[in-house]
Amino acid sequence: MALLSVYNTACVALPETIRWTNPNPAPRDDPQDPVTILVRDPSLAEPTEDCDHRRTLHYYCTVHDMMYTKGGCGQGAHEIRLVCSEHGPERYPMDQLMVWNPSGFDPTLEAQQLDELDRW
Repeated sequence: MALLSVYNTACVALPETIRWTNPNPAPRDDPQDPVTILVRDPSLAEPTEDCDHRRTLHYYCTVHDMMYTKGGCGQGAHEIRLVCSEHGPERYPMDQLMVWNPSGFDPTLEAQQLDELDRW
C-alpha cells in the first residue's frame, strides 16, 4: 500500500490497485454489459495539466483487448481503463457516481481512504 499525506497530518494508506463497479443493477432495458473501472494501479500514469484530455482520452477494455464504447457488445463483462493517446493508461479520477456508490470499490475503502482518493 502507498502512503499519502493528508494535509501534513497522518498518512492514509491506499491499496496499490483499486477497481470500481457500479453496485446498482442496470435497468432491464439497458443492453450494457457489466463494467469494472481500473481506478488506481501502479501501471497507470498520473494525468498531466499540459494535456487536452477532451481530445486525447478514450476507454480501453482489457478483457476484450479493444476500445470500449458504452453499450452491450454481447461478449460479457468489461474491465476498462482510461487511456490518453499522448501518455498511455492513466489513473481514473473519482466521479460523482463513485462518490454516491462507495460500496462499488474493490477492495472496500474506509471513509478516510475515499477522501484521500478524491483529493488524489
